[in-house]
Amino acid sequence: YTYEWYKGAEKLAGQTGSTLELSEISDSGTYKVKVTATDQAGLSALAESNQVTIAIGKAPGTGSVTIAGWTYG
Repeated sequence: YTYEWYKGAEKLAGQTGSTLELSEISDSGTYKVKVTATDQAGLSALAESNQVTIAIGKAPGTGSVTIAGWTYG
C-alpha cells in the first residue's frame, strides 16, 4: 500500500506511512488520506478517506486531542 496524507487540499510532503502523528496546536485542521493498493500484476486501486477535523489543545502538563466531537487525553 502507498499512503498520501492531506491537510485541507495540501498534500503533506514526506507523510507516506499508514499513520500520521500530530502534536502541535498548529497541526489542528482537516485531514484525509488516499491509499493505493497495487497487486502483483500491476493493477492498482485508490481509496480516499472521508475528511476528519482534528483540534489539538495544550495546557501546562497536559495534552488532548479532539476528533469530531470526541476528546481524548
